[in-house]
Amino acid sequence: MAARAERIRFTILSEGLRDYYFVKSYLEAAFGKNKVECFRSQTVPGKGSGEQQVRNLFPMELAARRKRPREDNYWLMVITDGDRFSPEKRREQLAREAWEKKLPMAADKERVAVFVPCRNIESWFKWIDSGIVDESEDYKKEYRQVKPTKYAKELHKKCREQADMEFCPSLHDACEQWQKIVCCHQL
Repeated sequence: MAARAERIRFTILSEGLRDYYFVKSYLEAAFGKNKVECFRSQTVPGKGSGEQQVRNLFPMELAARRKRPREDNYWLMVITDGDRFSPEKRREQLAREAWEKKLPMAADKERVAVFVPCRNIESWFKWIDSGIVDESEDYKKEYRQVKPTKYAKELHKKCREQADMEFCPSLHDACEQWQKIVCCHQL
């Protein structure tokens, strides 16, 4: 097991447990289970809109990340459904929430990554299974009983082979975010 000081720490701000376990499993596949330490931000499943909770908590989590040294092995990972919005639009909404709390939005060099599955994470599951997805469709019923960890591991494999993959737009964006993390922590 990697010494605690050598581990990469991640706070995962997500709408629910399914998104949290998806991101955690992806990170473990990318870096190894013993190399990562994941913490879940305190969204409360079933207490209103998960997306709204993520937006409300984002400034607090961003401020907490910024209190740490810039080079610290500590990341803020945000995953929120696009619903009817693009990844860019969701990032704009997060930036607006941060700005209202007098915080500039995370710069590209900061250890902050934002993932926006459009329409929701089940859209990514559908693409992983079939290679085809309509990101305006809701696939929740189709993927109600699946384990997100399986899909996270499969996506990790596909992102590594990105050169010849034709990702759906939100997954292409997500792979760029994953790459940002991997580049900071070349094994």
